[in-house]
Amino acid sequence: MKVPFRVEGKDVGAIWALRHDARQFDAEDLRELQDFAHLASAAYRATQSRALALSRRMAALNLMEDALQSQHAMEKAYLGLRSSEERYRSLFNSIDEGFCVVEMLFDRDGNPLDYRFLEANPAFEKQSGLHDAIGKCMRALAPRHEAHWFERYGHVARTGESTRFVDQAQALGGRWFDVYAFRLGAPESRRVAILFTDISVRRHLAETTQEQANSLVDLNRRKGFKEGDHK
Repeated sequence: MKVPFRVEGKDVGAIWALRHDARQFDAEDLRELQDFAHLASAAYRATQSRALALSRRMAALNLMEDALQSQHAMEKAYLGLRSSEERYRSLFNSIDEGFCVVEMLFDRDGNPLDYRFLEANPAFEKQSGLHDAIGKCMRALAPRHEAHWFERYGHVARTGESTRFVDQAQALGGRWFDVYAFRLGAPESRRVAILFTDISVRRHLAETTQEQANSLVDLNRRKGFKEGDHK
C-alpha cells in the first residue's frame, strides 16, 4: 500500500507499507497511513519554513526520512502508530513553530461552538501566548476569540480538507499567525492538528516599511510640486 504526502498540493514523498502475513489491508489501515502522511506533510512543511533555521530543519527532515525508510517503523505504523508517533512527537517538540491538537465542539445543528486543547508542543505557549491550555476550551482561555477561527477549524474537522492561511487574532493581543491545519484521525474524532507561527513582528515590520515608503513618495511628490512653483 502506498500513500503520498503533499506540500502546497505537490507530492514530495510517499509512504509504503508491506505485510508479512495473509491479512489484507483494510480501511482502518488506510486511514492510519493517511494520518501518518499528514504528519509527514506537516513535518516537511516545518522543515522548510525558515531559512534562518535551515540546519535544524534539515536535521528534522533527515529524521523523517530515516523513519520512512525503516521497514520496522512502517510496520509499526500499521499495527499501531505509537512508535512512529513518538518519532514525530520528538520532531515537533524540537521545532520553533507552535503545534497543537484540538477537539472541535459543535452544537446540535453542526455549527462549531468551541474547541478543546488535547496536546501541544513546548513552542505552543511562546507562539500563541496561551498558558496551561491542555484540557481547556478556547472560549475559556480567550472569551472574545473571533468566530471565524472556530468556523475554519470546524470546516477542517467536518470535511477533512486541510487549510493554510494568515490571519489576526485580536483576542490574543492582536497577534498575526501563519497557520496550517488538517484533520487528524477518523471524522468522528473531530480532531484538528494545527501548525502555526506568530508572524506579528514580521507583519508590523512590513507595515512600517510600507508606511515609510509611502511617506517618502509623498514627500518627493510635494517637493516636486514646490520646485515646479518656483520655475
